[in-house]
Amino acid sequence: MAAAAVVLSGCAKERESVAVVAPPPVVATVPVAKPVPPAGAAANIILPARLADGSFDTPNRALGDAAMLWHLRAALNVAALRCNDQALIDAYNGFVRTHAKALAKAHDGTMAGSGGQAAFDGRMTKLYNYFALPPVQDAFCAAATTIATEATTTPLGEVQRLATLGLPVLDAPFTNFFARYASYRADLAAWQAGQVAPRLAYDMTVMSADPIARRSGIAVASR
Repeated sequence: MAAAAVVLSGCAKERESVAVVAPPPVVATVPVAKPVPPAGAAANIILPARLADGSFDTPNRALGDAAMLWHLRAALNVAALRCNDQALIDAYNGFVRTHAKALAKAHDGTMAGSGGQAAFDGRMTKLYNYFALPPVQDAFCAAATTIATEATTTPLGEVQRLATLGLPVLDAPFTNFFARYASYRADLAAWQAGQVAPRLAYDMTVMSADPIARRSGIAVASR
């Protein structure tokens, strides 16, 4: 009887399930890709100066009433030329016809504040180039369509109000882009300095491919 008990005990031990612990996955580092400029922009764009409050010193800041209206007209002119939208062109043409007197006065006031014809011409060249910045055109055209549509229904006596409210809307696509571009430059500088932590990637192929059988709630590798 004692011998039989020993044999049975041995068989019981042979049937005991042994938990199999899978090896830890292999962790590999994946290099962080080099940051790229937003909106497909060039890598050498010169941004306007950034002011103490974090905003950008664009040509449309701190303007008097005359310059504000004239800059609005310049923005809509660029949009009419570049946005390939007949409705926008029609809206712009209607705007300059309806508000011709106010725009002529705005032109004269802006020129007087520029210090002469040559300085005015240089200022306007920079302004037109500003509004024509390629990476911003989609957002700019959308904003210009909104303002040009409003301009078609703006009464004669309220065109200055349109300029006061509308010019910041037309400038916003550019300042938003400048903020994104500044972030890109910061990310690029960190990447070049090796300060960006690499991503971790787990190699799951090292995990056991064998099916797992369960006995009495314990996972074991089947044979």
